[in-house]
Amino acid sequence: MTDAASIIAGTAIGGAFLALPAVTTPLGYIPAALGLFVAWTFLVGSSFAFIEAAGLVSDAKQSETKEEKKEGESGLTTVATIIQYAFGEKYASVGSFLFISQMFAVTTGQIVKGAELLSDFTPVPYLLACLLPPAIIGYSTFTSEPSVVERINTLLTVCMVGGFAALIVGAVQSGNHFCVIINTL
Repeated sequence: MTDAASIIAGTAIGGAFLALPAVTTPLGYIPAALGLFVAWTFLVGSSFAFIEAAGLVSDAKQSETKEEKKEGESGLTTVATIIQYAFGEKYASVGSFLFISQMFAVTTGQIVKGAELLSDFTPVPYLLACLLPPAIIGYSTFTSEPSVVERINTLLTVCMVGGFAALIVGAVQSGNHFCVIINTL
């Protein structure tokens, strides 16, 4: 249960989301906070909609008789099966392609930003910083037991949440204007 919760926490508080305040600061605190709140609200609403759709598809799949099930179809409820049940086979392929594209974009962004940080704070060249960490992580992920990978993910999520907490504490101690607003609430 802890590992599952850390996967959700890591997704909700991802490193890119933590960088947004630094990027939106030129807008001012109130517009930046409002924009982040709107984005967060959209993501929460999307999560609830996806959970509801996954539950409906899971229920529909369980109520199908063995004759109604397609040959070779697994019992898993995936993004593709949810789209397939809602919009049909053609759109399930399009949705799967878009989902994979989104995952590639997010992964690429994380690798590029991580490599930037790694090359700034170590003597590792940028190109090597782009290639080495994903290769090490990929190798360890594919050669380890799933339970070990889950525990490592939990540890990394704890580190990320700890970094977020340190960021908040550092901002409060610095006398940041945004923190004055928080302290008056």
